[in-house]
Amino acid sequence: MKSILQGMMALAAGATGARGVALLSIPLLTRLYSPEQFGVFGLFSSVLLLLVPLATFRYMTALPLPRTDRAAFAVLALAFVLLGGFSLVLLVVVLLAGAPLLIGLGFGDLAPYALLIPVGVFFASLFETLSMWATRARAYRVIAVTQIWQAVAGEGSKIVLGVLSVGPIGLISGFILGQISGLRSFVTRFWAVFRAFLPRLSVRQMRIVAYRYRGFPINRMPAQFLLALGMHAPLLLTAGYFDAETTGQLALAMLAFALPFALVGQATSRAYFGEMAKLGAQNADEILIRMRHVMLTLGLMALPVSAVLFLYAKPLAAFVLGSEWAQAGRFIAFLAIALVPQFISATVIRSLDILEAHLLVILLYFTRLVVVASALWIPQINAASPETIVLAYSCSLAIFYLMQTCVIYWALHRKQRQVA
Repeated sequence: MKSILQGMMALAAGATGARGVALLSIPLLTRLYSPEQFGVFGLFSSVLLLLVPLATFRYMTALPLPRTDRAAFAVLALAFVLLGGFSLVLLVVVLLAGAPLLIGLGFGDLAPYALLIPVGVFFASLFETLSMWATRARAYRVIAVTQIWQAVAGEGSKIVLGVLSVGPIGLISGFILGQISGLRSFVTRFWAVFRAFLPRLSVRQMRIVAYRYRGFPINRMPAQFLLALGMHAPLLLTAGYFDAETTGQLALAMLAFALPFALVGQATSRAYFGEMAKLGAQNADEILIRMRHVMLTLGLMALPVSAVLFLYAKPLAAFVLGSEWAQAGRFIAFLAIALVPQFISATVIRSLDILEAHLLVILLYFTRLVVVASALWIPQINAASPETIVLAYSCSLAIFYLMQTCVIYWALHRKQRQVA
């Protein structure tokens, strides 16, 4: 239990430090970029994060599971091959029909920057994959330091390009440069390990692990895509129903609140998965005991933050970001309603990966998508304001995450009875 909490704290510290850098940069960015330009960047981020779950067929998620490092390296090599192939296909699609496709989807403002989408997907997926290898190695300090360096490089690039008044491409390029800069620490830390395993790698090994962990592309990949679609539906639908300024306000709110806390949640989730994977599904009773402690710790971490944001986000946004960003503050206050259940559930759901309960994960993520789409669509057809739509979305999300945590608890209890 102590090692789990230490890993979680190390990763949470790194994520918090990285997001601290990002949050400190926001008052500068809001004075260098307009809400409309943030809207374009928000669309880019949403499209990119919809595609990243497809890039490695989610084989990278299986990296902590193999018993030997040699088998894990075969999984890593397989993920790299799939990533290269996916990025190449995506580049061809963008070259042939990128702009018409984006315009047809209602994302015409993003069309001039279509070529940056495959570039962003490649480097974001590469960073995610190497992060999972570091998780397997329990190199939590390396991950934490890398996240901070990534934030410094990325946000610094956005500021410099903003001073040069290059428009939305400054935000997009800064994001990509941040992903690239984060790779250096991982390559330096694990290059000797990769060189040692590379001569012994064979296509046969890659085929074996591809079959052994086939549940991840068959089940986990669509589940992750559904999750990403549910997460970014608010921004995508806002872009279709409201003007570019409202889209930018929501994009900034998600950048200043939803994405930072999601990254902290990803950090704790990564540590939780890395530690629980060592126990294995046959020790469901021990996972259940430790999960209770983790849930309590995460709840105590998130509750005061949620309360402060709900009460003071609106005046703080107007003061820190400028009066033109007051609407973003209202969005942040409403999003805070779902923070605590989301923070807890997004971590403990990794228990289902250990159980390899992929179909249950798909069902949960599909349910989430339905709940989110309903919460966004019903107010929109009744001509509700953007604030009302975000409030309905956040309340529905909070209820869903409470339900999801109960389902995870039930799945572990069921596995416990089967093992007994």
